[in-house]
Amino acid sequence: MILAQAESAQFLTGEERLKETLATIATSARSSLQDVRHVLSGPQAPTTTAAAGSIGDAAALVEGVRGSGFRVEHDEVGPPRPLPPELATVAHRVLQEMLTNAMRHGRRDAPVRVERHWPEGTWEHELRIEVRNMVAETAHDRTVPLAASGGPADGSGRGVDGMRRRLEAVGGRLDVRRGDGADGPSYTATAWVPVRAGGAA
Repeated sequence: MILAQAESAQFLTGEERLKETLATIATSARSSLQDVRHVLSGPQAPTTTAAAGSIGDAAALVEGVRGSGFRVEHDEVGPPRPLPPELATVAHRVLQEMLTNAMRHGRRDAPVRVERHWPEGTWEHELRIEVRNMVAETAHDRTVPLAASGGPADGSGRGVDGMRRRLEAVGGRLDVRRGDGADGPSYTATAWVPVRAGGAA
């Protein structure tokens, strides 16, 4: 996320916008340092991601993208609920990776659409997170299948594979697909995160 924010700074115009982006980068760096200290300090240290997955936490990620000069449309659907810490962390990291991919590979003249759909009935047991962004079509996009390329990325697939592994470890799943519309090609990443430990069962 920090790298994507720094890369986006080169496209900004105006001193105030640049200052806002640098402040966002500094905030992201502090948060990352806190997470690293928590990991290195062992399990007795207070966690810094207990609120991950909340509306405020997701809003902070969205604002970080907006501060880098992107337009973001963000919707929360359904009544939010607290998530167990391990599921909240997965929801946070997956949304962060989705937004990072959108910043790195999305068109800056089109909005990034973010939706978090909370379960609204006894038959639903998952939080659905969806991020959609328009991309500039390249020869690579036209010739390399999505499954092989790992999504709208550099061909390594590490980001998509990492999200999929995180989700599968907690009983969730991931879908990434390309769409072709009147405005050009787009990519939609959708993740389903259980809202209870142990999955939907």
